[in-house]
Amino acid sequence: MEIEVPAHHVQKDQICIALDTTDFAKAQWLVSCLKMDVGWFKVGLALFCAHGRRACDLVLQSGAKLFLDLKLNDIPHQVGLAVRAVEDTGASLLTVHCLGGQKMLEKCAEVKGSLKVLGVTLLSSISDEDCAQLFATRDTLEVTRRLADIAMNARLDGLVCSALEVGSLRARAPKGFMRVVPGISGATDDIGDQARIATPSFALAEGADIIVIGRPVTGAQDPCQALKKLLEQ
Repeated sequence: MEIEVPAHHVQKDQICIALDTTDFAKAQWLVSCLKMDVGWFKVGLALFCAHGRRACDLVLQSGAKLFLDLKLNDIPHQVGLAVRAVEDTGASLLTVHCLGGQKMLEKCAEVKGSLKVLGVTLLSSISDEDCAQLFATRDTLEVTRRLADIAMNARLDGLVCSALEVGSLRARAPKGFMRVVPGISGATDDIGDQARIATPSFALAEGADIIVIGRPVTGAQDPCQALKKLLEQ
């Protein structure tokens, strides 16, 4: 499902580009092309597993902020050790899965230091049918609310959720609680494996603090032009 609203003025620090590749040369090219136009680059599992700290340093040396999207999910002790290690990478944001439970999330909040830790609610690829299979309900909003409450109770710094849920979470969240929205796409883009997507203007109007943009820009021949066109939607 895709939703459009009139254009919304976008600040540089509200834009994050997902470096979802294992090709370091491509990641370098994307950072070089886009570093003047965005405030964040996201290093996910693929790039981090392939290149580790080198990928983190690529982002930091560009002057942008590093969003390390690892979606950690393990027993509290193991995740706590991982969070401490991530703090040394220079990342500003790290993701962990809310499905790891409140004790795991509390451990993250306890050891994170200056790092901000975001809880991932439901992946933007999860459809109503997937939700029913996993949680015995098609109500993705209700599942997201429950996971969000766990993250808030654990005193995480924010959430990652789709644009279709972020508006309903805005009133529930404490002051300063970050809302990061992936699955950003244009009206005519191929959405691939995403199920719950929206345009930039809709996500920002609903209360997203940061929008995460991937293939509509990173898959384009001219990423700068693709980003400009996307932000007009």
